[in-house]
Amino acid sequence: MRNLIVILASLVTTQAMADETPWYVGGGVGMTSYEQGSTVDDIQDANIEFDSMETGYQLFGGYQLSDNWGIEAGYIDFGQTDDFDPTGQIIGIGLDFESTGFYVNAQYHIPFASIFSLDLSGGWLFGEGDATEVFPPDTDGVPQKDSYSDNGFTLGAAVTWLATESFHVRGGINYFAVDYDNVITEPWRLGVDAIWNF
Repeated sequence: MRNLIVILASLVTTQAMADETPWYVGGGVGMTSYEQGSTVDDIQDANIEFDSMETGYQLFGGYQLSDNWGIEAGYIDFGQTDDFDPTGQIIGIGLDFESTGFYVNAQYHIPFASIFSLDLSGGWLFGEGDATEVFPPDTDGVPQKDSYSDNGFTLGAAVTWLATESFHVRGGINYFAVDYDNVITEPWRLGVDAIWNF
């Protein structure tokens, strides 16, 4: 009988937690800061540089462990930069750099004003980057390419508007401690996401 009571109590607790910890999915767009950290190793032209904000997207899913804590995992496309050599020393040659990654993080929610929450996050990003030297169309040169992988921690802060019980809008900033062998400086990303609970 005692074991039965323990089992029933566990089931009730599990159901209560399930009611308070919904799954969610979402997606959004963001602007990522791209700035070159050093010369790309396998691309010979040292004067090619870039410093820009590029548009990308992300898709993600998460699980609320409690009213305050959650976990989230997702895919990010940071966008592609294609700035040309700003020094003028290498006429018509540019550098494309693009980056993507998968992340896992913990979320801590601080509700305020009944329909908003401050969301703090911390986790890990597994990233891939590709650099391509770009020649003008009338040149016979073959573009040189290099690929990179890097991983590092990520930190973020956001404000979420609880529009309805099942639909939220989140806007925030994230920092990523990846630099792909110092090809870029560690990027920041400003983004806006739509979130659906189910």
